[in-house]
Amino acid sequence: MLSLLAVGCPTCNHLVVAALGAQGALTWFAPAQPGLAVGSPVLIDFVLRARMRAARGCPIPAAGRP
Repeated sequence: MLSLLAVGCPTCNHLVVAALGAQGALTWFAPAQPGLAVGSPVLIDFVLRARMRAARGCPIPAAGRP
């Protein structure tokens, strides 16, 4: 969700304008966009690695065995 908010101009992003208004989007959201753009892939990488670690610890049982 963060990556969706990080792209585009602040006033073109309808979710941000609906939440903060046009002035709030320019005042508060525009300076935060670079952080969201960097933080989003970092967070996705962290979650993907955590899920991969959890998947290794949970083997799939063989067919025909309970």
